[in-house]
Amino acid sequence: MSTLSAAAVVATLVLTGVVLLLLAAVAVEHARRGRRQERDERRRTELTPLVLAALDDDEDGADALAGLEAAPAPLDDLVLDLLPQLRGADRAALGRLLVRRGVVARA
Repeated sequence: MSTLSAAAVVATLVLTGVVLLLLAAVAVEHARRGRRQERDERRRTELTPLVLAALDDDEDGADALAGLEAAPAPLDDLVLDLLPQLRGADRAALGRLLVRRGVVARA
């Protein structure tokens, strides 16, 4: 076996190893992203009734959403999705919640 063919075999093996490593990294990231999206959707499903119930209980002007300030990040997306659908006091209450959570400042 000549030096050139030995170098070609080594280069092929190295490139094959790199490609397999990249494919494994892509597969792991895809699985992590899927689990993260499922977790966020589950949290969103849990938070939706809480937000709606808090808005229903907010009859006297008190901010019933104060307990949701420490809720996980999917709450921000949920509230941002709800804002265009609401008017009046409910919309203002959600706006205040977003300000307290720092979403407006980050935007």
